[in-house]
Parts: sequence; C-alpha cells; structure tokens
Amino acid sequence: LCSSSTEFESNIVMLLFAGTHNLESALSRTVLHLLQHPAQLTRLRRRARKLLYPAVDESLRICPPIRLIPRTALQPVSL
Repeated sequence: LCSSSTEFESNIVMLLFAGTHNLESALSRTVLHLLQHPAQLTRLRRRARKLLYPAVDESLRICPPIRLIPRTALQPVSL
C-alpha cells in the first residue's frame, strides 16, 4: 500500500507520535472533507475497496495530524 519503504517509515512514525487526539482530529477532518464534497463521498462509498487507501493517503497529505512530517505527492494521483 505504500509506494516506498521511506513512505512506510514515515507513516509508522506518524502513527507512533500522533496519539489519539491527533487520530481523532485526522478522522474528523477527513469526514468533514468528504461531507463538503458529496460527489467524492458517493464515489468512495461505491468503490470503497479500491479507493479507501488512496483516500486515506490523500486526507493525510492534505491535513496531516502532525505538521512536522510533510507529505508531498511526487507524482499526480487520481482518486
């Protein structure tokens, strides 16, 4: 699911240091973004198996729970 070992390591670091407050914040921001974009929410619901992991990655890129770990797309990503 991660495109490189560096991305995997970054995700692990983020999970280790995020804590429950940051997890709650990330989840609530993800839900807010999806509610603000109902077409994307519908698309995610219809194709959850294929789009769930890319949607989570994109949500963490847009609003990372820890601002010290930057996440930048290295190539265009379509969801």
